[in-house]
Amino acid sequence: VIWTLLTARTRCLSIGILVMPILFAASTLPTLTRRLQWRGYTLLADQTSRYSHLVLAKTGSLVSLFENGLISAHFPDPAAYEELAHWSLLAHPSPRRVLIIGGGATGSLSELLKHPVTQVDYIELDPAVIRLLKTALPAVDRAALEDARVHVIHQDGRRFLAHTAHRYDVILLQLPEPRSAQINRLYTLEAFQAIHQRLAPSGLFAFTIPSSENYLSPETLYFNACLYLTLKAVFPSVELVAGDPLLLLAGLGEVRLDLATLISRYQERRLSTRVVV
Repeated sequence: VIWTLLTARTRCLSIGILVMPILFAASTLPTLTRRLQWRGYTLLADQTSRYSHLVLAKTGSLVSLFENGLISAHFPDPAAYEELAHWSLLAHPSPRRVLIIGGGATGSLSELLKHPVTQVDYIELDPAVIRLLKTALPAVDRAALEDARVHVIHQDGRRFLAHTAHRYDVILLQLPEPRSAQINRLYTLEAFQAIHQRLAPSGLFAFTIPSSENYLSPETLYFNACLYLTLKAVFPSVELVAGDPLLLLAGLGEVRLDLATLISRYQERRLSTRVVV
C-alpha cells in the first residue's frame, strides 16, 4: 500500500538508492580480486585477447608476462635468452637465416642480431603479446623488433612449419615448458619432424627446458629423457649443455661444441655478452 502511494519520482529515487551499492560493488570487485590474485606483484597491464588472458606484472626489477595464469616470459634475465641464442648460433659455422618460435621479444632477438644473420623470422601467435610487451621492454629490445632483418609473423608455429617453403640455418623454440595442450604440440615427434624438414643442410635446432645441475627428481629425469629420446628419433646428432635450464641442440649433421671452435667464432663475430663468455 505504501509503495502504491509513493510518486513515480520517489519510487525511482528509492530504486536508485538500492541499486547504487550493488553497482559500486560490481565495478570494484574485479579490481579487488586482481589485487589479491597478484599480491606481491605490481600489476602493469591486464587484458584478454582472442587467444588468452594476458597479465604483465613486476616484482623488484623483473617484469613477467603471464598467459592464462602461467608464466610465459620474464625480463631482464640474460641467462634465459643468452644461452639459447649464443650457444646455438656459435655451434653453426655461418648462421644467416634464423627462425625463432615464441619468446623472441624479451631479449632473444637483440642477442641473435649480434651474429651475422640476414633474416630472423619470429613466430608469435598472439599480436596482443607484442603490443603489451612493447609498453615495458627495454629500448634495445624494442629496437630489435623494428630491425629490418626481423620479420614478426603472427601465426601458429605448427601451421607455419607445415606451410612455409623457407629453410633455416638455425631454428629455436623458445616457449614455456609444455604444461598445456597448445604448447605441447611443439614438443612432439611430429613437430620435431616438421622442424627437421625446414632446416637447411648443416642446420641446427635448439630449445631449453627447466632442469638442474646436480640433482634430478624422477619426474624431471623422465621428462628430460623423453624429450631427448624424441629428438634422437628424428635427428642424427643431439648434444646437451647441462644446467638450469638444460639446452638441447639437434643437427642434421654432427653438432660440435668443442671449446676452441666456439671461442674462435665468438671472437670473429666480436660478440659482447653478459652470461655466455
